[in-house]
Amino acid sequence: MLLHRMLPVAVLALGLLAPLTAAAQSASGKATDGPAAAPLLMEEAPFVLVDGLIDLTPTPEELAAQGLSAAPAAPAASATTEAAFTAYPNPAAERATVRFTLEAPAAVRLTVYDLLGREVAVLVDGAVEAGTHEAAFDGSRLPSGVYLVRLDAGGTVQTQRLTLLR
Repeated sequence: MLLHRMLPVAVLALGLLAPLTAAAQSASGKATDGPAAAPLLMEEAPFVLVDGLIDLTPTPEELAAQGLSAAPAAPAASATTEAAFTAYPNPAAERATVRFTLEAPAAVRLTVYDLLGREVAVLVDGAVEAGTHEAAFDGSRLPSGVYLVRLDAGGTVQTQRLTLLR
């Protein structure tokens, strides 16, 4: 997870970005106390020095100001299918029904996971026509607890909690 977009220049003091120090100092006209390092090219490290901070994710405008072009845009995502689902009864004693509705035909994968991320059941895996469908979940061999029901339908992913109680 990217927590910060900007890094303080103090990181340079750690020696992690030594070539940048020389490049930044030579660009600003300040003298260096050590051997001159080769200038750092933007193609080698895509960042921009802004107000004493290193911007690790430059905008296309910042790249253009440096004489570079932005990376080509990602291809358009494929169309997603609208889907809705619910699991009932919730909480369930042993068995539950998962009802889902698709607005268009889609490849569907309906799975149940425990809270450790282990797949405990696959209820649907394949092409499904548009409309309302039901899948039965048998949790009789599983311990009581909270499970996650995940519907992946044509690019749309939804997750709901299902509690099993004995």
